[in-house]
Amino acid sequence: MLFPTRHRSKISSKLSYPVGAELISAQLATVPQARTFDISFSSAQNYFLKNRGDPYAIFSVWFAGTKEYEPGWHVRVQPVPRVLKHTVAAALKAEFFPQIRKWLVKYAPLDARHGAHIIRVIFDEKSETMLKLEEHHPCGEALSN
Repeated sequence: MLFPTRHRSKISSKLSYPVGAELISAQLATVPQARTFDISFSSAQNYFLKNRGDPYAIFSVWFAGTKEYEPGWHVRVQPVPRVLKHTVAAALKAEFFPQIRKWLVKYAPLDARHGAHIIRVIFDEKSETMLKLEEHHPCGEALSN
């Protein structure tokens, strides 16, 4: 099953999306939320060009409560420098997708009215590790209405 792509921004030839809808769909096919995901490929080009070297999220999965602007489960992918695409893609597949799947299984029963739960892979080309996983729960651990 291929998750639907809701949006795909055009990007500079110097940038590339590290993973595509096919790989994302294959990697996340077994999680309980799989039938509800949509994917957005968002351009970080303006941010990237103005703030080159600052860390930013390149892969995010989140749940937005039923009273939020876009309720439900979503995936967003942002570009990386083209020369790092294959390195980043390999790390996502080997290290980060397994952790994201575990997080999704943990939060499968999420049913909140407000707030969001987010897990994201942060890209920092100046850091020794370059990629790190970060969880964010802006409104706490509200798991039910």
